[in-house]
Amino acid sequence: MSHWTGSLIIEHDISGGRQRVRPLQPLVWEIGYIGSGDLLIVEADGRWFDGLSIPRCLEWIAERTGRGLRAAITHDDLITQLREGRPDPRFPDRLSIDRLFEEQLKASGFGKLRRGVLYAGARIGAHFPSLARLAVYEP
Repeated sequence: MSHWTGSLIIEHDISGGRQRVRPLQPLVWEIGYIGSGDLLIVEADGRWFDGLSIPRCLEWIAERTGRGLRAAITHDDLITQLREGRPDPRFPDRLSIDRLFEEQLKASGFGKLRRGVLYAGARIGAHFPSLARLAVYEP
């Protein structure tokens, strides 16, 4: 089963009335089985991320910068690559990226209900891009 490797080490900033984080070391997701060597890596390149993008009324589902943070950062990174015309060949479209997000939430300990609500939010963002908030800030 796919899994996270290593720890999550981030810098957290709450200045300017918004919450954002940036990885201080790469986030590594091993696809398949332990030792497969098929790694999805989000580099620690100075970019800031907003964490889980959820409306305030649904914040009971998950904290923006809680245990789903690695999944949210990976999701935003893959969506950014897709929008810039350089998608990861393993996740070439929005549906495959959203499915990975759901898988990563499960690996992060989210139960079916919370995972389902977050996945549904990602799918709504895919169908209604004007409602989606993708916050990746360049260094």
